[in-house]
Amino acid sequence: MLGLVETKVLSLTSMGAASLVLGLLPLWLRRAAPGDAAGDCPRHAAGAGPLLTALLSFGAGALLATALVHMLVEASEELPRAAPVALLVGFLVLYLVDELVQRVLGHSPAAARAHRAQPHAACPVDEPCPPSKSPAVRRRDDYGSMDESMSIQRRPVTSFGTSGEAVGLLSETSPKDKLPDKPEAAGGHLEGHGGAGAGGTASCWGLLLALCIHSVIEGLAVGLEETPQQVLFLLGAVSSHKLVVSFCLGAELVGGGVGLVPHLVAVLVFALGSAAGVGVGMVLYALPGAADASASDPMLLPSLQAAAAGTLLYVTLAEVLPRERARSQHNFGRRLLQFFSFTVGAVVITALVLYLPDDHNSSSAKP
Repeated sequence: MLGLVETKVLSLTSMGAASLVLGLLPLWLRRAAPGDAAGDCPRHAAGAGPLLTALLSFGAGALLATALVHMLVEASEELPRAAPVALLVGFLVLYLVDELVQRVLGHSPAAARAHRAQPHAACPVDEPCPPSKSPAVRRRDDYGSMDESMSIQRRPVTSFGTSGEAVGLLSETSPKDKLPDKPEAAGGHLEGHGGAGAGGTASCWGLLLALCIHSVIEGLAVGLEETPQQVLFLLGAVSSHKLVVSFCLGAELVGGGVGLVPHLVAVLVFALGSAAGVGVGMVLYALPGAADASASDPMLLPSLQAAAAGTLLYVTLAEVLPRERARSQHNFGRRLLQFFSFTVGAVVITALVLYLPDDHNSSSAKP
């Protein structure tokens, strides 16, 4: 049978490797999807398909349950009154960071030029993107006919017939008379929180920070165990939901339009979070006075746990859900798919938390 050190090393490597594989799985699924072609509309490539939408909604439900049912409850056991305050602080901090990032990056001249150069900025969310046309070509093609962007109700009626110069002049509407596009009518969530948006980037990295803090704390609990049986027991309890959250992190990075290299770095950092926590716990366990010194400040870890829960809450409610709902605002079937996927994700994490042993209680149990 493995000794205590060997069991902790096994836990360190197994949690890190499994988290890395599951975090990269959504990236492989997206690249293997039939609609992921180089010439597709950017919004479709960013995850507007039913499969990735369902995965992102599942991840949102899992993250919400992780924040409220797991992380906040654990922090409240140590800090009954201060844990909700720390959660609020974490929520507000990420809110402020999101606004600052959008102010610095989203309104820069480079971002404005990139937005103006985007060829499919007005394509409908749930429809194929039409080929782009230059203004001169569009005016030549539409001369003597109705503007393509006008609905049937807004087409002008004239007695000069269906062709000729009069109809062509009447069909030229001013920009203020045109109907708003679907994404803009949704409040700009696609643009503000999509893959190219600065706010979406801030939310992805805020999500990574929150999950890393949570992973380090859980790994620390594993590293402080005193017997191999307790290490394996707590490893199963932690891995049961950590692997699900790792997959959800990868799905959210894919939905946020993060590139290949940043995706790899983010998943690797998250996978190393628990490994680092286990390593720190092993060091604290090996040093005679280190564990007692760390226990002298019992508010530190619960406060970080609650603040991380607040950041997860912001990412779920202010970023993921509004973005996914805006993508499918005109498709009721896909909205139902999002709702059921979100519910399944929340139920899975809630069931794992409620029906598996409490890792804090098991870590405090001594043989």
